[in-house]
Amino acid sequence: MMKNIMLSTCVCLALLTACGGRDSYTSSSPWKETDKHLSCDQLLLEMNDARHWSAEAQKNKSFGLGDALWPVGYIHTSNSADEALEQTGSRLQHLNNIYKIKGCAKPYGDTPVPAPMGVVQ
Repeated sequence: MMKNIMLSTCVCLALLTACGGRDSYTSSSPWKETDKHLSCDQLLLEMNDARHWSAEAQKNKSFGLGDALWPVGYIHTSNSADEALEQTGSRLQHLNNIYKIKGCAKPYGDTPVPAPMGVVQ
């Protein structure tokens, strides 16, 4: 009888742990072979997409009522959000480097063009 209770408890805990937490989505890998072929406008769109998913991952890091009720799920959610933030940060840095190398910040020589949000010059 005691073995059955222990086995049932372990199975229930395993199922609850597997169902806990949310995964943070990232737009794409930090680096793609095709990135160097993107136009300046396409680079800006990709950077905007990466910033969007970074903001979504940051939202997943906030602690809510459901997380207070099931802290094991929050651990998974937080780890997933950290991974997504690291990946989108790497993606933004990679795209910013291509943006600078292509000369997108100043496409017409001495004409001042404002840099996109997040681009360090």
